[in-house]
Amino acid sequence: MSVYYCKINCLLGKYKRYIIVFVKKDTNKIGHTELLSNLPWISLQTREIEMDYKIGKHSYEPRLLQSLYKTIKIKERNKDCSTYSCDEYPILTITLLHDPNIKSEIQYGNTGTIVNALETYKTILTIR
Repeated sequence: MSVYYCKINCLLGKYKRYIIVFVKKDTNKIGHTELLSNLPWISLQTREIEMDYKIGKHSYEPRLLQSLYKTIKIKERNKDCSTYSCDEYPILTITLLHDPNIKSEIQYGNTGTIVNALETYKTILTIR
C-alpha cells in the first residue's frame, strides 16, 4: 500500500488541508509526484492536519468538475461518523468523520453532494 499527499491552498490558522490517496500496488520511489487522475486509488481523503508537510501545494475549482455535484444520501450514522452512498457511483462509499467534541450522532444532513462532503476536510471516499 502506498500513500500520496497533496497540500491544498488554505489560509486557515494552525491546520493544513490535504488530499490523501491510498493505492494498492505502487513501485514509485518515495517523493514521486503523480497526477491524481493517473493513480488507481482505493481511498481518497480530505483532511485538516496540524502537521505541515513540506510538499507542493495544489488548488482546484470544484465548479469545473460537474461529477462532484452528484447527490449523496445517508446510509448509516454512529457516534464516530456518517456514511453516505451515491446512486450515480454505486461503488463509492463516502464517510464523514464526526467532531468528537460534539456529542451528537447527527452532525451532517441526510443528503448533500460529493463536493459538500469533500469540503468538510473530514472525508474518506472508498471504492468498494
